[in-house]
Amino acid sequence: MRGFSFLLLLVLPDVHWADTEVYRIAQEKTTQEILSVKQKLEEQTSLTSLLTAQLTSIQNDQLKNKEDISSLNYKTVSLYNELSEQIEKLSTKLTGLEEAHNKANIEMNQKVINLEIHIANIENKAVEENPKFDELDKKVEDVKESMRKKSIDIYSVINSLKGNLNAGKYALSSSLDETNSKIDKHLKSAVSLESMSLKTLETLSTLESKTNRSAGLQEELSDFRLLVARDTAKLRFEEGNWVVIQQRRDVGNPTDFFQRTFDEYTQGFGDPNREFWLGLDRISSLTSGGAVLQIQLETWQGEVFKGEYGDFRVGGGPEFVLAVSGFAGNIGDCLRIANGMKFSTLDVDQDSWHGSCSDRRGRGGWWFNGCGLDNLNGKNLGPGGSGYDGILWFLQDKSTKSFKASTMMIKKIE
Repeated sequence: MRGFSFLLLLVLPDVHWADTEVYRIAQEKTTQEILSVKQKLEEQTSLTSLLTAQLTSIQNDQLKNKEDISSLNYKTVSLYNELSEQIEKLSTKLTGLEEAHNKANIEMNQKVINLEIHIANIENKAVEENPKFDELDKKVEDVKESMRKKSIDIYSVINSLKGNLNAGKYALSSSLDETNSKIDKHLKSAVSLESMSLKTLETLSTLESKTNRSAGLQEELSDFRLLVARDTAKLRFEEGNWVVIQQRRDVGNPTDFFQRTFDEYTQGFGDPNREFWLGLDRISSLTSGGAVLQIQLETWQGEVFKGEYGDFRVGGGPEFVLAVSGFAGNIGDCLRIANGMKFSTLDVDQDSWHGSCSDRRGRGGWWFNGCGLDNLNGKNLGPGGSGYDGILWFLQDKSTKSFKASTMMIKKIE
């Protein structure tokens, strides 16, 4: 802001712009900068929405992958349990063989017991791929050879058992390989999605940072436009042009945007391209010799009403007393009730009522007389809004509806 002020002092000696063409060029440049910033903000908003949608899609995919992995884990456990049951049945069958040949020699019995121990180990380690099956095959062959030597015909039974075990081993190994492959695939996909999510979050963070910087630039531009409006007000007034001193619009500002301190109402606030108040110090200076005041009101239905005062003056601070006369128009002469009143705000109460009219009339600043029937600096209550705390001008149609927009502008008395 100080840089802008210094620039204005260099371009506008004695705080005036003698060359209106220079002022017009500066105003066009400011407008172009504003349009550029607005376009960038819209592009960033669109990109942010797109990235947010992508992030939501990615999160949904992650959730689905988690559900698929859970389903695969369930199927793996089910398969393992099924194979365990089959192995348990085989173990029971082998135990029956042991009981049938309990009269065999000690060596054969010992080898059968060892075989049962190995089968039990298979139940606990079936999900692992290891060379234990090869060792089991060797021991089965040893048993076969021992039994062949003892002339006990259990070869076909052991061979069947071996075939069943090998089949179970192959089925379990194939299923586990397929399951592990699917899990690895989904894990890689999940890692990839997580990486994309992190990149998206980083992009969103960068956009948020840029948006914040853009918002800061927007605030600086608003301050600059207000400074230009204040510093050129006298030149435009002396040239016989209309000078806007107050403006309300539906531009997305907070409802209580005009809830300001007495100092802010004195020095001005807001953005002349949106909503603003020129400042009591400037208004008082411009109207010291009298001025024409025009007030425009717009309803939420698009109807526009106008009123004009032939002589409008605001005295010096800190009272800033209002003096008006010569009303004409179709909005109703509300300011005659406020005529002669001091300016009051929420923090500086100078009205003629024992309480705070600012607090009862939307917490904005105005010339209140027993709170009165008008306050164009009240709250923006939105479409259909009504109440004495809104943008109020009661005599327009004798209602408390809150207007959509208002403009107060002055020019030199001809």
